[in-house]
Amino acid sequence: MHVAGFKDTRRPPPPPELQRLSLRGRGLTSVVHLRPLAQLRVLCLNHNHLTDLRGLASCHFLNELYVSYNWLKDLRVLLELTGLQQLQVLHVVGNPWQNLPPTPTPTPDPKALVPAYTQWIHRHLPQVVRLDGKSRPYGLTPPQPPAQTPSRDTRRNVHAHFITTTTTTTATTTRQNNNIILAISVLTQELNSSELAVAQTLIAEQRRKRRGLGEDEGSGSG
Repeated sequence: MHVAGFKDTRRPPPPPELQRLSLRGRGLTSVVHLRPLAQLRVLCLNHNHLTDLRGLASCHFLNELYVSYNWLKDLRVLLELTGLQQLQVLHVVGNPWQNLPPTPTPTPDPKALVPAYTQWIHRHLPQVVRLDGKSRPYGLTPPQPPAQTPSRDTRRNVHAHFITTTTTTTATTTRQNNNIILAISVLTQELNSSELAVAQTLIAEQRRKRRGLGEDEGSGSG
């Protein structure tokens, strides 16, 4: 078998229909010669000397890829994988990534720290559901939706409801006062002079209250 960066004459070339392959720790510097292995489902390339992933774009059925602890520096080398729609598991930890995007908001738990490249992979490789052993969203904190300000129509409806409720309450109170005055007036027909004086005092108090309520309504409408 001959792969760029590695030569092993003791073994025959892998068959094109091969679905699982491990080249862990073989000192590989390139994987362009893996292009014929279009049926690969699982590929392990951990602990090599890879600086890019050219050649893997032809592995359309690749489901799991392990490239941890290589020499990958630029996140853009992972764009080689954007067309691999069946890629669900990806391991890239342990590479000397450079020019990383801003680190996501830190979490209070030191054990739950999220690598800086996580956000980039989350955005550019949406088909990946497990990254470095973590399920999507890989420990990232989902963004909180902004607080919504009530619309002009909503504020208008609330104001109208408040006015209607206040008016209804005022009208109800007025009717109750009128009923009290009417009841007292009926009773006065059967009272003696002393009882009549008490009743008249109560009626006067109710009228003053009613007059005061009317003044409040007038000042409120003005």
